[in-house]
Amino acid sequence: MLWIVAATTLAASFISGLSGFGFGLIAMALLPLLIGIRMANAFVSFCSLTIFATLTIPLRAHIAWKALLPMLAGTAVGVPIGVYALVNLPEGLLLKILAGFILSYVCFALFVQNRAHFHMDRRWGYLVGLASGLISGALSSGGPPVIMYCDSLELGKKGFKATLQMYFVLMVLYKIPIFYIAGLLTGELWRNLLYYSPFVAAGTVGGVLLFHRLSELWFRRIVLLLLTAVAVLLIAKS
Repeated sequence: MLWIVAATTLAASFISGLSGFGFGLIAMALLPLLIGIRMANAFVSFCSLTIFATLTIPLRAHIAWKALLPMLAGTAVGVPIGVYALVNLPEGLLLKILAGFILSYVCFALFVQNRAHFHMDRRWGYLVGLASGLISGALSSGGPPVIMYCDSLELGKKGFKATLQMYFVLMVLYKIPIFYIAGLLTGELWRNLLYYSPFVAAGTVGGVLLFHRLSELWFRRIVLLLLTAVAVLLIAKS
């Protein structure tokens, strides 16, 4: 099991380094099956903090704060509710919700994302932040709502990545004290972070270095296929 967790962490970090997002979605597709959904949520949150803080530094001048602030306001409300659900709802139900969310994202990516372009007013940022906070607090996979929102604002490549990554950094920093209050910061979590941190670093560096060498189309198809298969496994396990 240790090597499966290591491989999952490595793959999710690689995807995140390559695209600027996706660590939580990929990692939370498999890790709950291996270490439990509560441990997986906390583990993924801390790994994401390290990855996105590193990726944000060179792009910090491109952060669109006017787009970011409404999302953070909504997230401040959503995260505590999501963490409460994580701690109190049955794990089987959480796994089903996670599987449904992953399948919904796959369907959106396959049938909508490349066929229509949405333009969302910045005021939608509050609702988007609320949705992302709820999903992140409960399932640590709150990227898709803010990804769609930032993409619709046409911030440019650097602005898109910088704003998205800063959002994730600030959101995870906000989650940490809530996790502490909920009793999710355990000795086992710190041991897992220490053991698997080299795989996070290696995957992130590899993704950044290989960004220009991979076919984005085929890469995206493979990722979506794997997510679909894992969602089916989550439903079966739950």
